[in-house]
Parts: sequence; C-alpha cells; structure tokens
Amino acid sequence: LVERSGYLKLTDFGFAKQLGADGRTWTVCGTPEYLSPEIILSQCHGLTTDWWTLGILVYEMTTGATPFVLSEGEMSLYEEIVANQPGFPPSFPKHTKAIVQQLLHSSPTERLGEGRGGVDDLQQHAFFTQIKWEQLL
Repeated sequence: LVERSGYLKLTDFGFAKQLGADGRTWTVCGTPEYLSPEIILSQCHGLTTDWWTLGILVYEMTTGATPFVLSEGEMSLYEEIVANQPGFPPSFPKHTKAIVQQLLHSSPTERLGEGRGGVDDLQQHAFFTQIKWEQLL
C-alpha cells in the first residue's frame, strides 16, 4: 500500500506475534524464505528476527527475488539460510548491499538495529538518507 505521503506501507502480517515482557519467544512461524537462522535452529528469538526479515525484504525489493531461494525443498533452503552466504549481483547498490549484510548478520546480537544505538543506528544508515522518519508516524 502507498500512503498519501508517498511512503510504502508493509501489510499482511498473518504470522506476526506479540512478544511478552521479556521480548523473546520460541514460536516457529513464518514464510520459509524469510526465516532467520535462530528460528530454523529452534533458538529463542525476539526483535532481531524482524531485522533479519527487513534485510530479506530490502534484498527482494532490490532484485525481485529473495537471497535464499526455495528450489530443492525446505531442508535445502534452511541449510542455505543457516550457512548465510547470499549472493549479490554486480549491479547491487553499495549502500543497499551494506544494509542487507548488516541486517542479515548471522549473530542476532550483531545485527543492525540491535546494538547500543538500537533503531537509531538503523535510521541513520546511509541507505535511509532520504527518509524523513517523523513523516512515517
């Protein structure tokens, strides 16, 4: 959907889950191509899984395909996601590649948006220089 301001709005969060007070869950749900390694490995997860999914979405909006493709069955896809070696076409924009790599970091605690600066680090990334965050609220 497109807002009056011209910004896109993501919809269809049928697999969304509201987290408890500790911000963590063990629930396994989601579309296979978008699952984070910690979900696949049946580990406790939280907001960092959403940062992973944002990285998948940015990659897909740039190339038209997800970085990890379901071609030979779900187990093969899951192995590919856990190995975390997405390919980037030569034409992939520099700042876009940088943010995708930071969002798809294998370690949830090292993902962009998770460190000391939290979401501010994400908003200040060069990829978002044209975004007026206050207009999105």
